[in-house]
Amino acid sequence: MSSQARDTLNTQPDTGVDQIQDFIELTAVCGQLQEGFQIDVPDDGIFSLKADEVTFIFLDSKIWHDSHRMRPFLAKVGEPDLIFICIGSDEEIENLSNFVDPMSFRPISLPIRKRQLRNAIANVQRLQSLAINAGKASATVNETNENVKYVLQVSRELNGIRDSKKLLSLILQKARQITNADAGSIY
Repeated sequence: MSSQARDTLNTQPDTGVDQIQDFIELTAVCGQLQEGFQIDVPDDGIFSLKADEVTFIFLDSKIWHDSHRMRPFLAKVGEPDLIFICIGSDEEIENLSNFVDPMSFRPISLPIRKRQLRNAIANVQRLQSLAINAGKASATVNETNENVKYVLQVSRELNGIRDSKKLLSLILQKARQITNADAGSIY
């Protein structure tokens, strides 16, 4: 956590006000999240929050307004385990599409209530986890589909042979191909 965010956290007593007014307060509040989140603050105006398999990268408006500083983040767009969140005022968020693709970068307008922030993070995390799991399930289904097609192809080849010696030879050949084993292992 940056020293400025740590100082903000230490000097401001919890007065029951749950509004987050600026990026430093946002960093401090996210540093207090207890629900299995890990925070990392590599630079001013940037921090990441890791939860399970999803990493949230929060970008202050001074970062996403600067095309040079945005270049590394733009290179990572599309990675399913990264979620970019642009922070700014209502006016800055309205102009977000002038700087970045709003489909890849989610906006959060300040001020925001702590509960709204927690809910937004939890909802995006669940949505992204579902997308990741759906991608994994789709890959598994595709692999299983290819395996079934191969078995059906082998079955058709075996059905076409009536000579028992040729059939046995083909069965052994296909068994070696499928299991990547030598003939001695098959016997």
